Amino acid sequence: NFAAALIDLVKVPASLPQPVQSALAPFIAGANEEADAVRSRLEAWFNSAMDRVSGSYKRQSQLWFIVVGFLAAAVMNINP
Repeated sequence: NFAAALIDLVKVPASLPQPVQSALAPFIAGANEEADAVRSRLEAWFNSAMDRVSGSYKRQSQLWFIVVGFLAAAVMNINP
């Protein structure tokens, strides 16, 4: 869905800011403007970015759960 929406936006260049257009230029130029090739490259880029973001979120949430768990145990005076 993301790649399809982005391709639709690229068709109207005035709708995208210049930094976004310059970031998308390598995807379009490298695929020789074939729609399927551009879409697959955008999907791969989006999936790798989401994998990195979800990994970072997982690490941060685990840290917060550990901190909250220790604080809850200290406040409730829980002994193992």
